[in-house]
Amino acid sequence: MTMKYVFINGSPRQYGNTAKLAEIVLKDKEYTALILADYYINTCGPTAEGGQFN
Repeated sequence: MTMKYVFINGSPRQYGNTAKLAEIVLKDKEYTALILADYYINTCGPTAEGGQFN
C-alpha cells in the first residue's frame, strides 16, 4: 500500500519558495498539489466593519 500526500500551497506565488521546498520534501513520493491561489475563496460568517472583505 502506497502512501499518497496532498500539498496545500497557500502562497500567492504558485512557483515560489514554498513550492520549491515541497518539491524537495516530497521528492520520490506520490502527491497532489492544491494551489489555493487558483481558487476564489469567499468569506463565511460576519466580517469586521470596514474590513477588507466588506
